[in-house]
Amino acid sequence: MTGSDRNGDRPTVGPVRPAGPVRFLKHCLLCIGSLDVRMVGIWGMAGIGKTTIAKVIYERIYTQFEGCCFLSNVREESYKHGLPYLQMELLSQILKERKPNAGLFNKGINFMKDVLHSRKVLIILDDVDQRQQLEDLAGYNNWFGLGSRIIITTRDRHLLTCQEVDAIYEVKELDNDEALKLFCLYAFRHRHGTEDFRQLCGHALDYTSGLPLALKVLGSSLYTKGIHEWESELNKLKQFPNKEVQNVLKTSFEGLDDNEQNIFLDIAFFYKGHDKDFVGDILDSCGFFFGIGIRNLEDKSLITISENKLCMHDLLQEMGWEIVRQKSEVPGERSRLRVHEDINHVLTTNTGTEAVEGIFLDLSESKELNFSIDAFTKMKRLRLLKICNVQIDRSLGYLSKKELIAYTHDVWTERNYLYTQNKLHLYEDSKFLSNNLRDLYWHGYPLKSFPSNFHPEKLVELNMCFSRLKQLWEGKKGFEKLKSIKLSHSQHLTKTPDFSGVPNLRRLILKGCTSLVEVHPSIGALKKLIFLNLEGCKKLKSFSSSIHMESLQILTLSGCSKLKKFPEVQGNMEHLPNLSLEGTAIKGLPLSIENLTGLALLNLKECKSLESLPRSIFKLKSLKTLILSNCTRLKKLPEIQENMESLMELFLDGSGIIELPSSIGCLNGLVFLNLKNCKKLASLPQSFCELTSLGTLTLCGCSELKELPDDLGSLQCLAELNADGSGIQEVPPSITLLTNLQKLSLAGCKGGDSKSIAQ
Repeated sequence: MTGSDRNGDRPTVGPVRPAGPVRFLKHCLLCIGSLDVRMVGIWGMAGIGKTTIAKVIYERIYTQFEGCCFLSNVREESYKHGLPYLQMELLSQILKERKPNAGLFNKGINFMKDVLHSRKVLIILDDVDQRQQLEDLAGYNNWFGLGSRIIITTRDRHLLTCQEVDAIYEVKELDNDEALKLFCLYAFRHRHGTEDFRQLCGHALDYTSGLPLALKVLGSSLYTKGIHEWESELNKLKQFPNKEVQNVLKTSFEGLDDNEQNIFLDIAFFYKGHDKDFVGDILDSCGFFFGIGIRNLEDKSLITISENKLCMHDLLQEMGWEIVRQKSEVPGERSRLRVHEDINHVLTTNTGTEAVEGIFLDLSESKELNFSIDAFTKMKRLRLLKICNVQIDRSLGYLSKKELIAYTHDVWTERNYLYTQNKLHLYEDSKFLSNNLRDLYWHGYPLKSFPSNFHPEKLVELNMCFSRLKQLWEGKKGFEKLKSIKLSHSQHLTKTPDFSGVPNLRRLILKGCTSLVEVHPSIGALKKLIFLNLEGCKKLKSFSSSIHMESLQILTLSGCSKLKKFPEVQGNMEHLPNLSLEGTAIKGLPLSIENLTGLALLNLKECKSLESLPRSIFKLKSLKTLILSNCTRLKKLPEIQENMESLMELFLDGSGIIELPSSIGCLNGLVFLNLKNCKKLASLPQSFCELTSLGTLTLCGCSELKELPDDLGSLQCLAELNADGSGIQEVPPSITLLTNLQKLSLAGCKGGDSKSIAQ
């Protein structure tokens, strides 16, 4: 039973879900039959079905105990009547007496222990929300007789942890099939709806998101109603949430302190689905205590954290929106704004006030909006401004390269963006933006510069993709708290600012800034920078003469087709695993490349000006993949001075390689070698057969290669040899020794037909 189950008429039908949870609780957590005393918690958000599960367990096992008690609504009853009343009720049920002698309670907790410690009892404490309730009603395991079981349902996991319960069972949302059955039980009084209501049932399930309370309340409200009434009710819910559901959920919010309430509301309005640590940086800068606050919100089932992302049930998010909306009938006097019509009204009528702390405006599916920048003048406490003017094309959405990496190594996903027509128009040049901003996220910012008096010293994130900005700021300015700058596809940006006043910058994403010519040299000294993406900056000529970014993890310069030189690496940069220079105009790499001691992937694909590599390239002990595909001017690889066990993949396909180094055998960890279309490669050195780990060798299109090494049979790990279209005339007899060879392809070899060569 959920909170709403206790009042009003409900259909007399059996539970939909409890069989699985009850079976697990009974046999795995409660361990019915063992003689020890066990306390078990049932934990989950409001309305999730904790009471229902507890009720079913109680009904199934209570006969196995000498005394039983189901204390419902502990939270409400303790507030109304006090804990002594609940103690009396507990003993009344255990002793099976209607009115135990109230005078006995003068003896306090010791009397309860005297009554309980010799009895095998089953006690359910439903909806506990305070530590004192557990101390007065459940105490410790030694209060109870052998074989006793105490079950506690609560929204607060921390209470169960403090009570040191033996096990905690988390109740989660119903899956789609379970949700449909439960909804139909209340909407139709049987487990399956009729065909003509199928689509509407789907909309109802989308709204309720597997929450049993909402499924029951909404289903009951639609019972005996027609299709048009269903449509009207479901449309109404988009604007006016169901009060019965909201009232139950709101009790969890009301139990939070001010710090937790602010964090909850900011997540509900702005940061659902975002990286926890990144949001923590922003909200800590707002004066909130994010670390303890987010832990308490998670313990109280108001948020969940999955893969370091902040998750929140849709109805809890809707509750947050509604709480703020109900604070004032006037949109400009609310702390947070998200509804497009409300924001439109505030900006176009210039009715914003100091009460406004955050705005989230999604323009991707809205009409054009015209307003004066002065609309922000009165919003002096504005700390979060998010204006989205980008539409994600779901058909193009894909997981690909690591575009954003939070400093906790969390990989953010990259998606293709389709920039919609700029729908936001400002009447005049910018005059004011709040210097109180911590998060400025404005896709398609329509002006060429920021206001001259704009200096948000507390700013943590600056996200201005697709903007018309030409530059961020002149000279050196101090932004001590700024940790992320993203200006991707800002095609008017010509240069970056001096970064020396931004010592804590961790992410700099300038992907697709096609007019960017230079990056300020101060970038090379950003010791906390983790991710730097300059992909597709086609006009970028100068980067930095040297870098000492000791925290850098990802560096992407792919597509910087005019970048001719890679900077010197000053000092050890052990945290950079990936370096992509694909499509750049560099002619070589510095000897100091060996200082990238953590480098695992080096991508030099399509570097058509690359003429040589330094010997130090093979001193990179962590290097696993080296990509030199289509480097047409690269004729040779440097000699390898010592064994290099780490390198597993070497791509030389389409390169200008004439010969492999005589020391190629030092790559004794090499598993994959691609020499496809190396048309000038005439021979393979004898040391080639020392590549004892080689599993795949591709020689397709090597038209000048006439023969394979005589000792080819030494490559005992070789499983695949592709030499289609090569100049190979015959294979050595030792090929018969390749016992692991699974695929041999010699089609179209110039030296003869495939069949005779294979023979």
